[in-house]
Amino acid sequence: MKSPQRKLAGQLVYGSVNAREAAVLEFAKQLICVEWDFAADGNGVSPTFGVKLPADCIVTDCWLDTITPVAGATFQPTAGATALTAAQTLSSAAVTNPALSTAAGIKVSSTAELGATLSAAPTAGKVRVYVEFMKKP
Repeated sequence: MKSPQRKLAGQLVYGSVNAREAAVLEFAKQLICVEWDFAADGNGVSPTFGVKLPADCIVTDCWLDTITPVAGATFQPTAGATALTAAQTLSSAAVTNPALSTAAGIKVSSTAELGATLSAAPTAGKVRVYVEFMKKP
């Protein structure tokens, strides 16, 4: 016999979750992936990605997947005005896991858009940034 309180999984939709998934994700680590591509995004030194971290979350890790080396600049992922890691020299195609700027994690008090800070105008590069976070219950 099916419990009247049990929710059935709804149709999966890219970019959103149903009520059952949201209840599970509230207590789970979540991952956001954004991509910076010189060919598409140009040579700006402060690109933003249009993806936001929720308020009252804690960033627990960050990975940089360098697909094309970033030429002429260092790359530093950010959440709003907060640097997630130190500036990175991404001179070869590799996955790196730089230390967070705060060893115990970074608390995001209000909604913050993911972005990057480049030290100068780059001439090439393509990087995927993976940010792992927990939403406080």
